[in-house]
Amino acid sequence: MASTMNKGQSGLPRRFRALVVDDERDFRHLMTLFLQRSGMPIDVEAVSNGAEAVTRLSSEPFDLILLDIMMPEMDGFEVCTRLRSDARTRPIPILMLTARDESTDRTRGFLAGTDDYLAKPFDRGELLARVRRILQRTYGYGEAAAANERGTTRAI
Repeated sequence: MASTMNKGQSGLPRRFRALVVDDERDFRHLMTLFLQRSGMPIDVEAVSNGAEAVTRLSSEPFDLILLDIMMPEMDGFEVCTRLRSDARTRPIPILMLTARDESTDRTRGFLAGTDDYLAKPFDRGELLARVRRILQRTYGYGEAAAANERGTTRAI
């Protein structure tokens, strides 16, 4: 079954959609470049605030959310809580990226429902490794290639 998860309906390798949510324009641009140049099959869109993210996610499917915490009006904790309370958005993995690195902030993030938490500034390689792992764990991304490298295959 994992190999079917790696392919789109056309039989081509599946592409993933990521939504970057951050009020800082330069950071949104940087995250978009990191993901687009990662070698992973990811299409990236970005929004500048939590309210826009909640609205966008209620009407469009995404496979991953990279979410800042400190934003005006609706912070990342509230966005995460709202997304987890909606059956349509509950399964989407969320990676919080934030300058808030106190243990109470990390705890609050996980209690709100984030899947992972990474403090700014962070290493580009670590970010991409975490994104890759989330896609592997959630969607089976890369499992067929890894099985071929090990000389094993999984039944469909």
